[in-house]
Amino acid sequence: MAAASKRVQVLVVDDAPAMRAIAAFTLEGMGAYEVEAVDCAEAALDALGAHPFDAMITDFGMERVNGIQLVEAVRAMPAFEHLPIVMMAFEDDPRIREAATMAGVDAFVAKPLDPDDIRETLQRLLPEPEGAQPTASGYMLLGVQSVLDSMPHPAMLMDEDHQVMLGNRAFFQATGARFHDCGLRCASVMHADGEPPEDCPLTEAVRTGNRVERLVAESVAGPVEVCVYPTDVTDGEGKRLYLHLARPATSGVVGGGH
Repeated sequence: MAAASKRVQVLVVDDAPAMRAIAAFTLEGMGAYEVEAVDCAEAALDALGAHPFDAMITDFGMERVNGIQLVEAVRAMPAFEHLPIVMMAFEDDPRIREAATMAGVDAFVAKPLDPDDIRETLQRLLPEPEGAQPTASGYMLLGVQSVLDSMPHPAMLMDEDHQVMLGNRAFFQATGARFHDCGLRCASVMHADGEPPEDCPLTEAVRTGNRVERLVAESVAGPVEVCVYPTDVTDGEGKRLYLHLARPATSGVVGGGH
């Protein structure tokens, strides 16, 4: 029997809990990476001193010590002079890129995170272990992102707590949402009062385990027809995730869809 491949050890640094969860979920689902996620530069330096890592992915816009300052501190440590470092950022500001590159950043990925982008970036910087294969959830994850990106209207992969794990461009454009300021809660950006409606299709899909279609009249985009599909993808805690699709309402109330 062939020996199990050794996973690449990746340190993820982001002060937004949802972003840390999404990065870990995305990378570990690929089957080649093992992730430790921390919430600040100080914790990152402690982790680097206590454990060997093959790469580090850090957010740019952290409070107190930002990503560039963290990279400068890491590069000042002889042991990590050549550690592959990737920076995540919402902004595509050439000044940020120039400063980050001068500090020692090797590559950049945009937020919201794209699984293919992360994987391709890490593959350019260091090889995956021989024999590594995406997990079942990893294959599904890559497929779900492709589905989301093909949708012209807001589409999300969400957990049962209404937290957005993946989203498409239409979702972010329609809501004006950004991962770091909305906490990835659908209700805080899709619903005017910040709470899901009593008959939320996602809540019903979680309860029944079935596909649910319904008209949601109080969406920030006006009335929308929502369809929620349970998927075979699970998060890091083994909880099922749900495909949430929305489109402008063109008819009356949609049936329960059980």
